[in-house]
Amino acid sequence: MGKICPVCGAENKEDAKFCFKCGYQFNYSGRKIDVNDRKAILKLKNGFILMSIGSFIFSIFSTLEIYEIFQGSFNYKVIYSLLSIFMIAFSFLILLVSAYFIYSGYNDLKNINKEFSFSFKAIRFLCAGTIIASIGYIGSFYLNSLIYLFIIGVGMAYFGVIFGIILGSTRFKKRYGNDLFETGGITIAFGILIPVLQFIGYFLLYLATRNTLKYNFNEKFIM
Repeated sequence: MGKICPVCGAENKEDAKFCFKCGYQFNYSGRKIDVNDRKAILKLKNGFILMSIGSFIFSIFSTLEIYEIFQGSFNYKVIYSLLSIFMIAFSFLILLVSAYFIYSGYNDLKNINKEFSFSFKAIRFLCAGTIIASIGYIGSFYLNSLIYLFIIGVGMAYFGVIFGIILGSTRFKKRYGNDLFETGGITIAFGILIPVLQFIGYFLLYLATRNTLKYNFNEKFIM
């Protein structure tokens, strides 16, 4: 008989580290969190799931646009191009909202534990870079030279991702004891080279924050 999950009752393999059904981490050693922790983690949970969705939309439609996968008549290309531009602009809107939640969550954590101070400063680059990249990308359709603004914004955003999200995930694991934080951070790191992995990494961070609320604060699952 395998391991029985104490949360959902599902039977898992004997050597399983996580429950395949609800994601519970066996031999969990995370600390119980207080109300201030909960407030910060809740904001990060919302930010990470939105970042996952925004990254997915952006990676799909930007890749299709770059490699011109869709071929056809001129009218078809125009329709596809307009759809692509709209979806990429929509993804930037989602990323901006997610950056706000992440920034706010890190700000709360910084006030709780000074170890997050550097990560909080790096997150500022993520927020500023997302705004600049959004303006640069949309504006480049009217003025080609604004594409350089997009490149600068992406560079700033990646600086924030590397020193705020990726390195910050190791601090999350240390503070809350959930291995998914580190796994998500590593996946995002590889996502710098393979963009499609970024949305997977952010989704793992979302699961980590969800589980932290669920197992450290005994909170029922809320999307």
